[in-house]
Amino acid sequence: MSTSKHKATDAADGHANTKARVSGFKDAPPWSGADVRHQLLHKKYVYGTCVTSTSPTMPDAIIKSGVGVVFIDTEHVPIVRDTLSWMCQLFDARGVPALVRVPEPEPYRVTEYLDLGARGIIAPYIETVDQAKMLVGATKLRPLKGEKLKLILDRLTSINPSALDDNGDVRTNEILYAQVEKILRDAGDEAPEKTVGFMKEKNGNNFLLLNIESQGALDRLEELASIPGVDGFQIGPMDLSCNLGVPKEWTSEVFLGAVSRIIEVAEKYHIGCGNHYSFTKQLEYQAMWGKAGNRLVMHSMDTKLVAEKLKSDLSAIAAQNGDPEPPDFAKGVVRAV
Repeated sequence: MSTSKHKATDAADGHANTKARVSGFKDAPPWSGADVRHQLLHKKYVYGTCVTSTSPTMPDAIIKSGVGVVFIDTEHVPIVRDTLSWMCQLFDARGVPALVRVPEPEPYRVTEYLDLGARGIIAPYIETVDQAKMLVGATKLRPLKGEKLKLILDRLTSINPSALDDNGDVRTNEILYAQVEKILRDAGDEAPEKTVGFMKEKNGNNFLLLNIESQGALDRLEELASIPGVDGFQIGPMDLSCNLGVPKEWTSEVFLGAVSRIIEVAEKYHIGCGNHYSFTKQLEYQAMWGKAGNRLVMHSMDTKLVAEKLKSDLSAIAAQNGDPEPPDFAKGVVRAV
């Protein structure tokens, strides 16, 4: 594929070509939502953590760590709408886009969260192509709904990874929008480029990750990865291990094999992959998976990191004090999400 076509493709994707962009895509934050998608689809690393605290002082502390994104989980953490909105918009204004996991893979909830300020949507427990397509509609084809959206989603065709390999191409939103324009034109729309142009502009900073958490999803990985508009997978290790019959057995060949398979398919289909992991061998595993293609490194979460640092410091202080009966600082367990 020619350089000029790459430039056109990247620009239509809400992101100018790296070399041609004067104001510049940066390999380090601050980033927009389009920059994060660009980073993942160009097989570069993105580092982040899960934020559960709604303290107004937490965003500044998290941002100073150098993360590129934050993961806000509303599936397991109770966060009211107005609080979620200021969290997302504050992080976004500081160049750290928020990926928000919605409570359920419901399109209208997804559009609500995007309106609140989320840049990335993580959809939990995705198992079917129909679920994933509806989420593509919610994140990339807003504000279309109803019969016209259904027409488009029904006629979307799968992406052939070998075609991408042969062309040396990058997986971008332009692939989706080219299909949408043709579908609308074939259906009788005389100027579909107007609608498509509006959707590109409105949704240029949005990206979509499918949470892979079950055998059902594993069985359909390639189908899910081939859907235009899907930007990547995020692995849910706790649910995945339980669904596979090896709950919290992090060294199990069953669990590790499933993770490897998810990364392999993401690589094959030129999409991103992440794993929100904070358990046994967390640093070793994140590095191992990162080298294999898991480039969205979603490490631990704020409360767990605070607890681990506090335990370590207090244990060291107690030892240096010569405390004959120090508390057992290691006995507590912080709940993971």
